Amino acid sequence: MAENATDHLTAYYAQIPVAHKEGLGSIRHWQQLRVAQEGDLLWIKGFTKEQIQSKEFKWIPFLQAYECRANLLFRIGHLVPERRLPASLLWNPVERLLNVTFNNWNHNYFGIGEQVPVSIIPSEKETDAFALLCNTVVAAPYIFESLKVRLDRIQWLMLEERALFLGTPVLSIPGDTFWKQGRHLIPTGYDFVYGILQEIIAKKIDAPGENWILWHTDSTYTLIPQSSVKPLSISSFRLSTI
Repeated sequence: MAENATDHLTAYYAQIPVAHKEGLGSIRHWQQLRVAQEGDLLWIKGFTKEQIQSKEFKWIPFLQAYECRANLLFRIGHLVPERRLPASLLWNPVERLLNVTFNNWNHNYFGIGEQVPVSIIPSEKETDAFALLCNTVVAAPYIFESLKVRLDRIQWLMLEERALFLGTPVLSIPGDTFWKQGRHLIPTGYDFVYGILQEIIAKKIDAPGENWILWHTDSTYTLIPQSSVKPLSISSFRLSTI
């Protein structure tokens, strides 16, 4: 397949207001990036085409991508340049500019200088299911007919009219499945916007570390005391659901 010659002549830049620079924390591990300041704007260079198109990039608030050709900056997909690349910029590694600190946590926000929403989004990341949330009426026939060896590796608890089963292999019962990241139970097909911060998010939500954090697709969560989880057996299920 022939290569597009313009790909070799195009550099990728991005611009973000200084007031929102903390959003770059989610891509600071892209070590080739360089950052420079122009007044109240930050310029970032060194992106690959794949990084510009990635979800990590697209979900950073206030970040604008550009293609740079002959020192002219074009918004992605635009044919008319928006401006020239500023001259005499002093470029530094992205880590040097970002001083990530965490302030008082409030609901599902935590501070990185400014408030950044803690939320989950649809993701194509491949994950293995670890937990299952389903209606107890649906689960009962399967549980009562299962061999003991099939249930031995599973723990569970009641959540109102539903049962949450933890462990693998996940029971073959219709319901909502979740994958595990640390103490987070995240719906399969979803991931954090800022996945690299999952340990800090867990500490902000549950500093003692005594709970599972069950996330819902609307980015709310339920704390589940680990002490409430018990081994699954036919008798324990029957006693809890009668």
